[in-house]
Amino acid sequence: MGGRSIVAAASYGASFFHIARTHLLPALLPLVAASCLRIVGHAVSAEAGLTFLGLGDPTSKSWGMLLNRSMSFSGIYFTDFWKWWVLPPLVALATLVVAVAFIARDLEKLVNRKL
Repeated sequence: MGGRSIVAAASYGASFFHIARTHLLPALLPLVAASCLRIVGHAVSAEAGLTFLGLGDPTSKSWGMLLNRSMSFSGIYFTDFWKWWVLPPLVALATLVVAVAFIARDLEKLVNRKL
């Protein structure tokens, strides 16, 4: 599936759509999927960070909003139960971002054997 097969297909009169479907897409789709997974990890952490700072939609339900509400509760530090307000959304957010990063890394290793 190298450049020679594309040149050979074009010299036999293959259309652009045939070349793209049979030669380009199978090589590009795994790379695009790995890049999209990396973008998903960044987007989730950015959304949680912005909503934690109070810049998100206050009616939405997200881990950043849970952290925002738990940290802004005035009586949270007077008891030992503060960790149960903060830790579950923080652990869930970190687990999701790390899991997506590992999946993207392994998908990229599957696609690119040189890694």
